[in-house]
Amino acid sequence: MPQKLYLILLLLLCACKKERVFEYPKDLKKITNGNLKSWLEKAPFEGLWDYSGDSNTMIITNFDQVFPFAGKFKNENNNFKGRNYQNGDIYQKELVIFKDPSFGESFVYAALTYKPEELFLRDFYSEMGNVIMSGANAIHDSYTASLSETKVFEKNKKYKTVLYWVSSNNKTYLFGFYQKKNLLFQFGFPANINAKTKVLQKLKQLNNSLGLNIKEWTHLTEEQLEITQEPKSFWKDPFYGLYRKNFLHQLSVKLKNTKFKEASSKLTSAKNVDYLFFYEENKKNYNITFTKEKTALTSLDYEKSLADFEHKNIAGYYDRKLFITKVKTEAETVITYAEIYFKDYSILKITAEYPVNDTKAKAQLFDILENLRIRSY
Repeated sequence: MPQKLYLILLLLLCACKKERVFEYPKDLKKITNGNLKSWLEKAPFEGLWDYSGDSNTMIITNFDQVFPFAGKFKNENNNFKGRNYQNGDIYQKELVIFKDPSFGESFVYAALTYKPEELFLRDFYSEMGNVIMSGANAIHDSYTASLSETKVFEKNKKYKTVLYWVSSNNKTYLFGFYQKKNLLFQFGFPANINAKTKVLQKLKQLNNSLGLNIKEWTHLTEEQLEITQEPKSFWKDPFYGLYRKNFLHQLSVKLKNTKFKEASSKLTSAKNVDYLFFYEENKKNYNITFTKEKTALTSLDYEKSLADFEHKNIAGYYDRKLFITKVKTEAETVITYAEIYFKDYSILKITAEYPVNDTKAKAQLFDILENLRIRSY
């Protein structure tokens, strides 16, 4: 009986685990011919390096220091997971390295994601040496690098592309990023920022060799490779911290990249709430408030008490539910009341207001609500 029970449980676990399915878009498959590695090997560099059979693996162990921004992606909510993670967001990724006699160590990288989602890069990279593993001298193994956006930045309905200059370990190289649907592509090769003619030639060769046919790369000029003073492509943290305790915010709300502004303490007190965010557009008001209240209930008993109400699962949490306790319309304004168990025998009550029939505002407010982040300690 115990063996049978074990087998039944094992079968149930296997049945519950669903493998993610990747669907190869036809236009992307046409570009890569369905084989990322073979496609990348067509890049116009010499000295293709088969590092899998090379005993000298130094370039692999310090690849993050040589090309620190390769494969380092962030989505808007900063929860994008690479293929090394369980249930990662990347279906496949390939890296090809060249020891080019003219340019030096260069790379091309490509990845296919399960779903098309706009991704970003940060403008800096830093890595500290491991003092515990390597001793006090590990402090000398620290690395920093910066990413500077050029004037080449295009984002439209079909694709996004950006060209950057990277400063890393006293070296400079050109770095490019291209995203089309599920396809992510990056390249990097050492280059002198003052020798742009050679850079232009290589970039156009790369564009043609891989069949990317990116218009902004095809018609590129030396002037466009200058560093812009108004970068637009980098990732911006969308979360705003609330309820600070012991130097840490207990709640993070996805408000930074929106039109919402925090109200003054006087207006917040008049509304009898802890926090009020608002903006006005076309003489219409948009508000969201947060108020913490004590409760005698545990999180389990609290959720049981609201079991009859509609709820939303909070992104990134398996056991957090946001309950929609009431929705009403008043003076052409929709008012949504929601609440969630916070921590330490307290609940978080939220109201969100937006004009009737404003579907964009509704979608944005629910995106904010469904991406609440509550610190667990």
